[in-house]
Amino acid sequence: QNMALQVKKAIIACGDDEHLPKIQAKVPVVYYGFNEENDFQARNVVKNTEGTTFDVFVRNTFYDTFYIPAYGNHNVLNSLAVIALCHYEAIDVELIKGALTTFGGV
Repeated sequence: QNMALQVKKAIIACGDDEHLPKIQAKVPVVYYGFNEENDFQARNVVKNTEGTTFDVFVRNTFYDTFYIPAYGNHNVLNSLAVIALCHYEAIDVELIKGALTTFGGV
């Protein structure tokens, strides 16, 4: 909460966390996750031998389909956070998709 009050532009937070939706801030708080009430939601997650594909909905409106060469819900959530930030900053969706397809992890 103390950090949230120091932010100058916006907060991108996982809305699936039981505590984060309680954040009080002077800036917009954008939530991402799997739950329906999130601003950015991952749906239709499909895993195959190459990686994971998922649809992103922004406030319940289809945004685009993304592919990541990784597995696990945590990787989908991390990607969704990046997508939310890039969308907030008006970065072209094709640039986002390209970067995510080549990201090899940390």
